[in-house]
Amino acid sequence: MRVLVISNLYPSRKHPSFGVFVRNFLQDLERNGAIVLLCTIKGKSGRGVLKLLNYAWLYARVLFSFFFRSYDIIYVHYAAHPLLPIVLVRRFLRKPLVVNFHGEDLVSESGWEGGLRSLIKPTIESSNLVVLPSEHFAHIFSQKYNNRKMFVSPSGGIDLKIFSPHQGPIDLNAEIHFGYAARIENGKGWLTLIRAAEEVVSQHQGKFYLHVVGTGSELMIMKSEVKKRGLEKNVQFYGELDHSQLPDVLRKLHFFVLPSELNESLGLIGLEALSCGVPVIASDLPAFRTYLIDHVNGWFFKKSDYIELSLIMKEALSIDIAQYLSLRQESIKVAKRYDSQEMSSQLFMKLKELIE
Repeated sequence: MRVLVISNLYPSRKHPSFGVFVRNFLQDLERNGAIVLLCTIKGKSGRGVLKLLNYAWLYARVLFSFFFRSYDIIYVHYAAHPLLPIVLVRRFLRKPLVVNFHGEDLVSESGWEGGLRSLIKPTIESSNLVVLPSEHFAHIFSQKYNNRKMFVSPSGGIDLKIFSPHQGPIDLNAEIHFGYAARIENGKGWLTLIRAAEEVVSQHQGKFYLHVVGTGSELMIMKSEVKKRGLEKNVQFYGELDHSQLPDVLRKLHFFVLPSELNESLGLIGLEALSCGVPVIASDLPAFRTYLIDHVNGWFFKKSDYIELSLIMKEALSIDIAQYLSLRQESIKVAKRYDSQEMSSQLFMKLKELIE
């Protein structure tokens, strides 16, 4: 099976975590025996003229591949700008089209995204398969589009061989380490986390530590807030890491925090933390309820409520070893349901059905 993959998301040397799920998807396809023809923009597309040039070059390669290369399926990651060239040649489409939604491409309500959605909507509704990252997003999709050919695949799942638990002894009497790994942008809840951390540190100065992975337009604001609140000794910044480096950081943690205030599609990093045996503290969003059970493998708090988050963190700091090991065991058990080998095999078989 030859798959023409179109995406505006793909990691680069400068941006190693950008669109890493697309790279993992390609590797999974190839492991299952597919031949991948890739049309993508590597790394972030830039701004202004540079962005226009990057997209023009992407569209030119897509159109060339569409008419002159041999393939069995067209697979579009991110149902927005990458779909535009397919819209242009839709009447010539003779091969199955698969559209994979990821997040903002389904829920964004901005003027520009809304206009683009109207333009690409007929192509999405006539596609042969729509892949969605969670049941929550499948429900949202069914309310917006007239296409019931849906398949839920949680962003490729987790490589359990890489995201595996720390095997050494667990000490809850000294330092307790919390983690955050996401874009540092408005809506991701990082300020809620820092406010909660300030509350916790006021009582547990020498015990509470926070590890922050990621970058974004509000990184310097976050660092300024950390300094203003006197948390420099308690917060460690890693910047943007390659996806392969994440397990080493996750295994240092006792708890992971997902404080997002957005309409998240899945929150794959939460699953990766669970796979490493790290219980998750998350804002109470539908997507996180896919894999998180309150007081079983983590806790929920009301989004944006830093006081409630701080109280849960304080509870976590005082947990006994038996309770913690139970949370850890349940975390690992849930994560095993999302084994990437099983997830990719299921999706591959679904794609094969389209060409048989």
